[in-house]
Amino acid sequence: MKIIRIAISDLKEPEALAAALLALRSYAFWALTGLAFGWAYCHSQHIVFGSTQTIIFSGLFATLLAAIAVADFKTMIVPDVLVYPLFLLALFASPDSGLSMAVGAIFLGGGFWLLHAITAKINGHAGLGFGDVKLVAALGLWVGADGIVALMLSASGIALLGLFIAKLIRGKNRNTMIPFAPYLAFGGWVAYGYSDIINQALINTRYYIMGL
Repeated sequence: MKIIRIAISDLKEPEALAAALLALRSYAFWALTGLAFGWAYCHSQHIVFGSTQTIIFSGLFATLLAAIAVADFKTMIVPDVLVYPLFLLALFASPDSGLSMAVGAIFLGGGFWLLHAITAKINGHAGLGFGDVKLVAALGLWVGADGIVALMLSASGIALLGLFIAKLIRGKNRNTMIPFAPYLAFGGWVAYGYSDIINQALINTRYYIMGL
């Protein structure tokens, strides 16, 4: 019951609700929503279990990620009112088994929670928001155990590129905070749709290196 009360309190948090509404009113969100359902349709044509239901669920998944990314980019807040639906939708829509979903959520969510706690202990303030921890745990349900590496690689790669560009634009201002949810959202989308391709590419690369 305590968890339910905390969840209800999170969903009613005024600043998070305001951030979510701001994202939903953004032109960027609606443009990304169109792209999300276009991608979902095209992607469904290339997978064995492709169907109208798959298109809808995949489109909703990508749309929620778009809303979260826009909200965090604009306000530095990851709204629970957008993250919690990812948890619920995954229970019905994730193509992975229950065990794989649990491994993905626990490994990713637990790892980011440790990072959150360690940076807070060392620096006096968390280098990663708790909203990001919830987001990556939800993504773990979607991508499962097989998508962990793909999510981390793609999110880290685009984050490094984003940080490099931000440094060029903003100069040496190290106090400027960078929203991380857009990178996690990108990584989750890539892992959900293409983890099998990425994993196979990594295996092929390993065999190639070992064969040199």
